[in-house]
Amino acid sequence: LWRNEPTVTIGRHQNPWKECNLQKLEENKVTLFRRYSGGGAVLQDLGCTTFTFLNVDADFSIDRNFDIVTGALKNSFGFNAEKSGRNDIQIDGKKISGSAFKYGEGVSLHHGTVLVDANMAALGQYLTPHKKKLQSKGVASVAA
Repeated sequence: LWRNEPTVTIGRHQNPWKECNLQKLEENKVTLFRRYSGGGAVLQDLGCTTFTFLNVDADFSIDRNFDIVTGALKNSFGFNAEKSGRNDIQIDGKKISGSAFKYGEGVSLHHGTVLVDANMAALGQYLTPHKKKLQSKGVASVAA
């Protein structure tokens, strides 16, 4: 488990000009980092805990990893956490975690975020998700 100073992390194949407001990142000295794994863009800061599982292939189990994270959220904090879709975790139907994976030669990586005390205003400033993703995952913003 780990946390870091404000950083926008994008997946291996993502286009930063489409996923991020690069001007805002530069203005506010927020780091932009590209992961070796896939997955979507995320704002990591002290309100976002990141988990990492690194295993040899023979011991790698995505389901077990998710069971560990959802179990900790349930047993330690009393949250109704459950795996959702391919790589998300939800609490009471709201996404609080996304994951990404990287498979290497004999070793596999699974890492993900858990939004603990997310700065939603900053997230909205720095990330520019595709409109179709917003339609399927969230609600439309009100124009200023």
